[in-house]
Amino acid sequence: MKQKPDVGNSTKGKAAHRKFVEAEIQKLIGNSQLPAARYEEYIADALKDESILEEWRALSPKPPGIPPLNLPPTKILDDEQQAIHDEKTNKAFEKFFPHDWWKNSFFDDNVQEILNQWHPDSAPAGLALRDEDFAAPIRAWKVCDSAVLSQYSEPCAADLINFLSDTVSWGGRLLVAVQQFYEQGGRKMREPKTQADLFRQWADWRYFEATSEIRPQEPPHKYAEAVDEIKKAFSKVIRANNLSVTEGALRKFMHDENARRNSIMQRWEKNFEAAHKCWFDDLLKKAATAEKELPH
Repeated sequence: MKQKPDVGNSTKGKAAHRKFVEAEIQKLIGNSQLPAARYEEYIADALKDESILEEWRALSPKPPGIPPLNLPPTKILDDEQQAIHDEKTNKAFEKFFPHDWWKNSFFDDNVQEILNQWHPDSAPAGLALRDEDFAAPIRAWKVCDSAVLSQYSEPCAADLINFLSDTVSWGGRLLVAVQQFYEQGGRKMREPKTQADLFRQWADWRYFEATSEIRPQEPPHKYAEAVDEIKKAFSKVIRANNLSVTEGALRKFMHDENARRNSIMQRWEKNFEAAHKCWFDDLLKKAATAEKELPH
C-alpha cells in the first residue's frame, strides 16, 4: 500500500484522505488503467474501501472502447477469422445494448424535459425557423454532455462558458440535468435495484468497463446465454432485490427501451439533420478562411 496521509477522524483529516484518493485515481486514469467517465464512482468506491486501490494499481493499461477493441480474441487470428470475430462481436453488441448508446444522456427524461422547451414545436406560430434554430437544442445538449464527460477540461470549458453566457438560466438547467444523469446513473450502476438498472449495468460492464470481471473473450449471442451470464455475475443483486432475470424480461427491456429511444429520435430528427448541416457549413467556412490566409 502506498503512503497515505494520517486521516484520523477530523474534518481536516477526512479532506486530506479524499485528496489522496482523488490524486491516486487521477494517476490510474492517466495511465489508462481506469476509464475517465467513471471518475466520481471510483472516488466513492475507494473512500468506502481503500484496498480497492491496490486492485486497480495491478490492472494493465487498457482503455475502454467499443467491440471488438475491448474484446480481444484468445488467439491471433488471420484477416478472415478476425473479420468473422468482429462481425459476431458487433452483432452481439447491437443485440444487447440500447440504440444510440453514445447519446445516453440525451434520452434522459429530465434532459428531454428541458430540451423540449427549445423544440421547434414550442416556437410561436408563423415564426420562420432557420437551420441554426433547429440545430440549437442539439448543439446545446452536445456542449453540456461533452463538458460533463471531459470534467470541464479544455477545449470544452471554453465552449461551455460561451454557451452558458448566451443561454443563461436555460443553459444552466440543461447542464445540471446532464450532470445529474451521469451522477445518478453512476449510483444506479454501482448498486442496481431494478431490473432495468441491472440489465444496463451488465451491458455497460460487458462492453465498456476495462476493469470488468464478467467479460469473457467472446460475447453471448443468444438471450439464454446472456441471462445465464447475468445470473452468475449478479446473483447477490438478484436475490437482494427479488429481480426476475429471464429471456422474456431481457427481451422486453431491450424492446421497450429501443422503442422509447426511437420515438425520441424521430421527434428530433430534423434537429439532428440541421445540426449536422450547420456543423458541415462551419467546417467549410473555416476551410475557406484558412485558404484566404495562406500566402499566395
